[in-house]
Amino acid sequence: DHVVKLVIPISSSADGISVDSVYFMGFKVAMREAGSPEDPAYKANLNISTAKPQTPPQKLGNNEALVVWRHEGKRRLFKVSDLEEKEALYAP
Repeated sequence: DHVVKLVIPISSSADGISVDSVYFMGFKVAMREAGSPEDPAYKANLNISTAKPQTPPQKLGNNEALVVWRHEGKRRLFKVSDLEEKEALYAP
C-alpha cells in the first residue's frame, strides 16, 4: 500500500468550529485531531492504493491541500499552500 500522512497545524479552539476533511493529491480524506494542546494539529492518512479519486471544489497545485471545516453548521474551505514533504520517521 502507498500511504501518505498529511499533518496540518490548525487551532480550532473557537466554539462551533470543527475540521471535517481534506482534499489532497486528487483525493478526499477525513481528518482527525492530533498533536497536543500546546501544538494543535489535524492529521489525515491517505491510502492511495485504495482511495477513490475525488475532484476538489477549487483547483489545487502539487503542494496544496484544501481543508474542509464547519462553523455553526456551515461548510467552509481553507487552502493550505507550500506543503513540505518530509521523510517518514519509524520508531522501533
